[in-house]
Amino acid sequence: LEPFRTENRGYGVRSSQLVDRGTFMLEYAGEVIDDKELARRMSSASQAREPCYYIMGLGNGLYVDARTKGNLARLLNSSCDPNCETQKWH
Repeated sequence: LEPFRTENRGYGVRSSQLVDRGTFMLEYAGEVIDDKELARRMSSASQAREPCYYIMGLGNGLYVDARTKGNLARLLNSSCDPNCETQKWH
């Protein structure tokens, strides 16, 4: 997997090889935070005019913030025509 800069949508990820449907790509990594911390971080990001957010909802008021401690998975499926699915494992 290779990150690349798009013309008008920030960063994306591409593969140099064809990826078969259903192939596991990458585990989403980041900090698990709650509603209160999410509100604080989003307010701070808004004031700083951060253009990109890499936060995924887990349910039950928990989120994964991949902005500073994430990996390439935060860039997967961020296109207007997504081709990956997210799975939550217990």
